[in-house]
Amino acid sequence: MNVQVGDVWWVPEDVNGYPGGKGRFCLVVALESAAGSALPARAHYVAGSTNKGSRPEIVLEPGDAGLDKRGYFSFWWSGDLGVTTLVAVGRYKGRLDSTRHDDIRAAICASKRSVLKKLVAC
Repeated sequence: MNVQVGDVWWVPEDVNGYPGGKGRFCLVVALESAAGSALPARAHYVAGSTNKGSRPEIVLEPGDAGLDKRGYFSFWWSGDLGVTTLVAVGRYKGRLDSTRHDDIRAAICASKRSVLKKLVAC
């Protein structure tokens, strides 16, 4: 599976690391490659909710990236997983159109997520 920025995955509670538990839909917002490799080794994501969250956030409408309901992906928290782990334990839902990548980058740059900012060079 080719993991890309803009992918939405269902990530189970035991590996998503999100405070408060339970499995979550997660939006991949950045990829990190191992030194000397062009292939992504880690996927950085923000967890989603059906409840409006804090800003900055990306809002996905029903049908976007395979979601059935409106989803709010707030950048107050982020996590990361190895790409092989994500593919092994996660469930791929869909992918945002690449035109939304600018929205994702803008949300990262407006956030306090220093690791993400470094990855996208804010």
